[in-house]
Amino acid sequence: MVSAIQIGFYIAGIFNLCSVVPSRFFTDRLADVDVLFNGMGCKVICLWGLAYMALAERFEVAPLVSLVFGLEKLYYVIHWLLSIPSYDLSNLKKEQPEKAMFFATYGLADFMFAIFFLYVAFLHSENLFGPLE
Repeated sequence: MVSAIQIGFYIAGIFNLCSVVPSRFFTDRLADVDVLFNGMGCKVICLWGLAYMALAERFEVAPLVSLVFGLEKLYYVIHWLLSIPSYDLSNLKKEQPEKAMFFATYGLADFMFAIFFLYVAFLHSENLFGPLE
């Protein structure tokens, strides 16, 4: 039976893989709005998503990986908080609404996933260091 935590890992992975939509399958220049989302950056985001899904079945034995995932998501949240004032969302909304929605919301979603990954790491903290029991 699939647990709620496993589903969370799969949802986080799918969310990251969906970054291909605002990037129009890596052909659009999201970097014109934020350099963090250049073509290479979007591909790496997809790789992170695959990593989340790869851990979905074994998260309890690798809480340090969940901790790293949480820290990675916090990096994007902090970047979003610092960058959102510079995004011209009103003009972007008129020209490319899906791109405007992405830049307006990705930080909120990443914050929720950061909390999720940090919670999973804490939940299985007995396996953080040392041999598995």
